Amino acid sequence: VQARALRNDLIAAALPVEASEIRGLQCFAAAVLGAVGAIITFIFSLNLGYALLGGLLLALTGWCYPVSWAARCAMQRKDRMSKSMPYAIDLITVAMEAGQDFGAAVRNLVNDGPHGPLRDEFGVTLRQVELGKSRIEALKAMADRIQLDEFRSLVTSVVQSSEMGASISATLKIQAEEIRRRRFQRAERQAARAPS
Repeated sequence: VQARALRNDLIAAALPVEASEIRGLQCFAAAVLGAVGAIITFIFSLNLGYALLGGLLLALTGWCYPVSWAARCAMQRKDRMSKSMPYAIDLITVAMEAGQDFGAAVRNLVNDGPHGPLRDEFGVTLRQVELGKSRIEALKAMADRIQLDEFRSLVTSVVQSSEMGASISATLKIQAEEIRRRRFQRAERQAARAPS
């Protein structure tokens, strides 16, 4: 379970490292920090028990830090994508209402939209479509990469609209409003929990 969570964090953070490399970094950091902690504690205390305890605490820190760093990177990137999603959907919707198809609207976003991880992910999706993947498959793969519930919901709605022959631009508009509403509610909950 922990290995899968680490893999998911590395994918969501778009970090070019493997889970095995993070494990190796954990072992290295734990060994080095543990040794340094034990030596420094012994120099100051001249007590072997304290030295072992100091070494153990720093080794534990060295072991935990790489995993927590990957999780933090993933969370920050997901938060940036979540914030930029309503605007990105609006851009795609406006382009479609102006007569472009979904692929051309996404290309507009990739070429002219605001810089950020969401635009990068749409770029990857566009390349996958150009290489022969279906639009739905590429969007589902993007949802698996970025791991945002609101984007999974968006993809599900786009799939249903495509199957039923409904307007994708109308679906996108509804989804953008839904994402904004959820973000607003989340912000309200966080404000209510914040100490006054």
